[in-house]
This record gives sequence, structure tokens and C-alpha cells, in this order.
Amino acid sequence: MTQIAIISNAKKLSGRLTNFWTGSPAYHIGFVDTDTNLFYDQNLLFRKRLWPHYPTENVKMYECPVEVTGADLEYELATSEDWYGVADYIAFAWRKILPGTRVSFKGVICSEKVEQILQRKGWVTPFSAVPSPADFEKVLIPTTLPT
Repeated sequence: MTQIAIISNAKKLSGRLTNFWTGSPAYHIGFVDTDTNLFYDQNLLFRKRLWPHYPTENVKMYECPVEVTGADLEYELATSEDWYGVADYIAFAWRKILPGTRVSFKGVICSEKVEQILQRKGWVTPFSAVPSPADFEKVLIPTTLPT
């Protein structure tokens, strides 16, 4: 089973910066394959890590809105050529100036990667702009399943 993990920490620099740009300290998002205890996320490149990877108090788990399997994530890992978009992250400033604009450069941030994978699996995105992890918190259903 795959769930979505959103990482939030108001004390961490990335949490403070994200809070400044988005109004929320939720600074990271990725997929957790609970069958294998692996976390898949966009960092410098798309990667996988052992789960749990972050302190439990900083993690909120959500149901995937469409079925995403471990095999789907392994395929993404084997084929993704995306690299992290520092300019894309900074583009969140544009959202304050021009709300609703979908400014995107050639890089991919973590929440954009999650959106892309969900869309490839049939999800219709509700976002008009590149989403932040906080945007996902507003539309996903918190999980009551074990993490």
C-alpha cells in the first residue's frame, strides 16, 4: 500500500522558508510504500530512502487519491531524469505577487513530482499553480492506517 507523507517543521530552515512563501511550514512531500517501508521523494534527483526517515512528530500521513504501487514508484525511479528545481522553489514568491500563475522552470520540486506521478495514474489535479506540500494538505484525506 502506498501513502503520501507530508513533512513539516517550523523550526527547520526549510520549514521557515516554506512558511514564508506558502504560509505553512510543510516543506516536503513524498510517497511511502508501507509494504516495503521505503520513502520515494524528489530531492536533488528522484530517490528512495528507508522509512521512517523523519521524526514522527514532523510527519503527517495521507491516503493516495489514486492507486500508486511500489512498482509504479520503482519505474519512476528507474526512468526519471528530473532534477530538483531551486528556481522552481524560489518561484513560490511569484504566487504572492501573481496568485494562480503556474510559474515553472526546468527543475521539479517535491510537490510537483508527487503531482506528476498522481496525474500519470489518472488523478485530475485541483491546482492551477505548482502545488506546495501545504496545498496537498488541503486536498488529501489524512490516513487512519498504520504508518
